[in-house]
Amino acid sequence: MTTNTDNMDTNIVDAKDLDAMILTPYSQNSLRSTSDAGTFSSTSQDCLPDNDNNTLGNENNSPSSHYSLEPTSRTKGQKRNLSNMLDQRFIVMSRALDTKMDQRDDRYKEMVRKMAKIEKCIHDQSSIIKKQDLVIERLSRELKVGEVERTRLRQEMEEFRIRVSSGEQVQ
Repeated sequence: MTTNTDNMDTNIVDAKDLDAMILTPYSQNSLRSTSDAGTFSSTSQDCLPDNDNNTLGNENNSPSSHYSLEPTSRTKGQKRNLSNMLDQRFIVMSRALDTKMDQRDDRYKEMVRKMAKIEKCIHDQSSIIKKQDLVIERLSRELKVGEVERTRLRQEMEEFRIRVSSGEQVQ
């Protein structure tokens, strides 16, 4: 980003410059503590970069040099451009967030549908198991009755053989 006092109103801030302005830390000397109750004062000299030619955005600055962009040094046009840029970034980020939320809502709705299908399957399986349990219980009772009946019939057959073998008259 280049700043020149002759063309400050015509400068347009692009996204990279905006990120640089937002992310660039203030210099260590930009805020000086005063002795009264923790208030801070700033001078325009404090906001200049720590190099000899005192120009912002000089390509010869090392990446480690820190400088501050003082809001009062911006013109109305720059402030308007910055505000418009921030508004545009907010709109883009808002739309992206809305899209993500819509995707999450769609995934949530699909998950709810799948859960409903699973619950229905579980209910169906549960009712099948209950029916099978009833059939097993009924067959079990019949078997028990059958076992009792078979045992009684065996005893009668055994008694009949004993009577026949002893020569008794069988009716």
